[in-house]
Amino acid sequence: MKYFFTIILFLAITQNLISQSVEFGVKGGASFTSVLFEPAIEQKSMLNYHGGIGLRFLNEKNAGVQLELNYALRSYREDIDSVNYQGRNYKYLEIPFLMHLQFGKSKVKYYVHFGPHLGYALSAEREEMQDGEVTIEAYELLPNRDNRWDYGLAFGFGIGYDIGPGKLQAEGRYMYSFGNIEKSLLVTRTSQPINIQLSVGYFFPIHTISLGKLSPKNLFSKPKVEEIIEEEDK
Repeated sequence: MKYFFTIILFLAITQNLISQSVEFGVKGGASFTSVLFEPAIEQKSMLNYHGGIGLRFLNEKNAGVQLELNYALRSYREDIDSVNYQGRNYKYLEIPFLMHLQFGKSKVKYYVHFGPHLGYALSAEREEMQDGEVTIEAYELLPNRDNRWDYGLAFGFGIGYDIGPGKLQAEGRYMYSFGNIEKSLLVTRTSQPINIQLSVGYFFPIHTISLGKLSPKNLFSKPKVEEIIEEEDK
């Protein structure tokens, strides 16, 4: 976990020194979630949804960082037989902190995202079907049994189109988790979440930072004669 926060701190400091524009956006879409159990169980990917807001810090070379705060549903179902199943549904807060690279000089731009993500399970439910009857009840997340925290790496590819003051964009993202939803002290199996997201969003500029006067070229270059004369006249 400490490596996650170290990466975030480094990227934040670096981008703060070079960022020139800030964009705000909203996004949302579908998620396909499951859990990688080892030993494996019979299950299918579950269709869920996610949505949230984001801030994007860009420099003049079309590179920067993107910080998001998302609300997401995740779930898995274990097939008992061809009809009956049991599983859990989780409600998460997700904080991806991503490097943002975009390409293209026309209205159409392509971009790549990669970086760490952090998640926290707010609550959970137990769902099961027995003899055609579905039962959903609260599942208590216990500190000695369940991992509320999730962390890992996210990789995404998207396309954007300039519309109005901002960009309409679509993205596909794979979120790989290092942790397990169950604590290994009580169980001996692996339980890594699998999360694939398809989203649509809109980002627009909210602030521009001019760093021309702080560039090394301006800091260390000698003033021109015209500039000296103009300063003396004042």
